[in-house]
Amino acid sequence: MATARIERIIATLKSSAELSYDGAGACASFSIVDGIGVKSYNSAMARDCHYGEQKRLAALGLAPFVDGCVDYVDSTGTPKYAYLSGLADSVASDVYNGFWPHSLRGAESDRAKCESDREALRTELFDRAGYSWVDDHNGNWGYVNGRPVLIDTSGY
Repeated sequence: MATARIERIIATLKSSAELSYDGAGACASFSIVDGIGVKSYNSAMARDCHYGEQKRLAALGLAPFVDGCVDYVDSTGTPKYAYLSGLADSVASDVYNGFWPHSLRGAESDRAKCESDREALRTELFDRAGYSWVDDHNGNWGYVNGRPVLIDTSGY
């Protein structure tokens, strides 16, 4: 990724307190900056673990691509450790509202297809990657180019 783009992303992350969605107890946040997802953590170890897992799954076509790691200090002065991620179309009907699981959006026929795709993704994750997906609510997976993918690798 071009250095100028990384510098723009970091500058945006440093200056904005209203930018991100905080995960439920995961000590992580997700932002969309300059057309790419930014997954931020409070420790380099957590970031490196999730980055490595998403990179491994992305190589198998089971997660969005990853594009490097960045460290920054947020608008409150807190050090953050992030990695850059491709975006997926979420199947969740809403952004986190304090209740899990997210409900599926769309018509009944779409929901049935989504449920079938989620089960197929679960099978693929286990059979091809040895990944046991237990945090399988609808906010943690989506589609890239019509293909179901895992979008949250913190799922145990």
